Amino acid sequence: METLKRRLAPHSLLALDTSIFIYHFEAHPTYLPFTRFLLHSVATGNRGAIISELVFLELLVKPMSLEREDLADQYELLLDNFPNLKTRPIQRTVLRRAAHLRGRHRVKAPDAIHLATALESGATVFICNDKGLRAVQGIDTIILGDLT
Repeated sequence: METLKRRLAPHSLLALDTSIFIYHFEAHPTYLPFTRFLLHSVATGNRGAIISELVFLELLVKPMSLEREDLADQYELLLDNFPNLKTRPIQRTVLRRAAHLRGRHRVKAPDAIHLATALESGATVFICNDKGLRAVQGIDTIILGDLT
């Protein structure tokens, strides 16, 4: 946890990948302590956070596949009302930047959209668990798997 605290110290605006919420909602045994710390830090106003609207698509797949509309609604409500968390729309500027990231770094389209949203929103760090994003320049990337 100390490594995460140290890495976050210079950042006031975080960009969060969908995996953060999946790990948190599913109480992942390895990553739950990290997601608790991150989300508590945002909720209490120690730092702000942004997410792409794409998070909703990715996060709601499992509840929808289980025909759990109630759970999908609960997830949406939680994210819509989470303190100091802003959802950013997928606008053309985001898509253009995502195309650039895909072309330059060969990242998958969803990852490119998340990263482009972060960059367009002024976030200085992207927190995820995809080691392939480590090489993307212009934003600090924290990979949760590197912290365990």
